[in-house]
Amino acid sequence: HIGKMLLYAAIFKCVDPAVTIAAFLSLRSPFVQSVSRRNEVKDAYHQFAVAQSDHLTLLNVYERWQEARQGGANTRAEREFCSQHYLSTKTLHTADQLRRQLLDSLVDLGFVTADCNSNARCLHIVKGVLAAGLYPNVMKASVTAGARQPGTLRFTAGSNEEVFIHQSVNCTERQFDSPWFVYYEKVRSHQVQVRDCTCISAPTVVMFATSVDVFHRDHFLSVGGCFKFMAPMMSAVVMKHFRQRLEEAVLYQMKHPPGRLK
Repeated sequence: HIGKMLLYAAIFKCVDPAVTIAAFLSLRSPFVQSVSRRNEVKDAYHQFAVAQSDHLTLLNVYERWQEARQGGANTRAEREFCSQHYLSTKTLHTADQLRRQLLDSLVDLGFVTADCNSNARCLHIVKGVLAAGLYPNVMKASVTAGARQPGTLRFTAGSNEEVFIHQSVNCTERQFDSPWFVYYEKVRSHQVQVRDCTCISAPTVVMFATSVDVFHRDHFLSVGGCFKFMAPMMSAVVMKHFRQRLEEAVLYQMKHPPGRLK
């Protein structure tokens, strides 16, 4: 997942946010685990919320922490920032070190160019890169309409498996920009829970999925054999053409890392 995400980040020129998110995916939450102050920690996490995305929220945490420590590591400003927001200084420093290692690896492989961050502030592009890296970890939100708990928000992953979001900025949301999400991993306990999820658009799912079948007669696209998207014939053709060009771009970038895509 992480390697693929970083490759797409190089192609779409948003390397910095991608390596930061990748570093956090490899670690536990930077927020202090405190049973006695669980609500305060939860509130602190939601203060950093960005674009219905746990991944972008963690990116925001890192950037705000970097701003607080401009005077250097272990400064009073840094300690106060971490204390105020229930953040683990140790975890943040570990994430920073891992981020530098990932960036150095990309530099050594030739994937970092002068304009490698020209789209770093475009959240839609960063979300697309996330989707490319995390696929097939896709889920859909829907509102139940049956007699049993009508109006309840329900999440389903591939093969209509019901999943639950846990400790996410999206836990308290009831209206989303899109019903589609990517997530980092599933954890099975008494229920199937997903860790770290991001709301993405329907076209993003189609564009970055590894398997898409077009059914022209019935006017829909099938993604991975699990999700269907209604689409006019012309739109389906455009999406299919874009996906082919994208695959060509990925192969070119892998074979010629220092080269620029035309």
